Amino acid sequence: MKNKKLVSVLLLVIVGFAVVLLMVFLRNRYIQTEQERLAKQIIHVFMEAEGINIQPNAEEYTIFMRRIVWGEYPELTELDSDFIENQTELDYVLDYAWKHSGYEDLYGEYDEPNTNENEAEPPPTELNK
Repeated sequence: MKNKKLVSVLLLVIVGFAVVLLMVFLRNRYIQTEQERLAKQIIHVFMEAEGINIQPNAEEYTIFMRRIVWGEYPELTELDSDFIENQTELDYVLDYAWKHSGYEDLYGEYDEPNTNENEAEPPPTELNK
């Protein structure tokens, strides 16, 4: 009788712990941060201005997000455009596009490319291999 009660309590604790972990995971996965809301707003204002009518979660939306990451829309990937006012907004838009392009699932979080010429490593040659 005691073993049955102990097993029941242990099972309830494990199930409770699993539910809490699931809730934390879902909250972090599906609740947009303020940065994501701002990035989405910037992107959707651009889409409206350009007459682009794509629904989120559609394949076309994923492709559109990839094209942002690739820099095909300078209005969304360059500073001082009509849509991007500062580096922070640019970072938010690129992070959002990375996440919704499917690349985050494949490659992890977006990492800014190293564009500083003084810090960039030269490509390998026969002399520095």
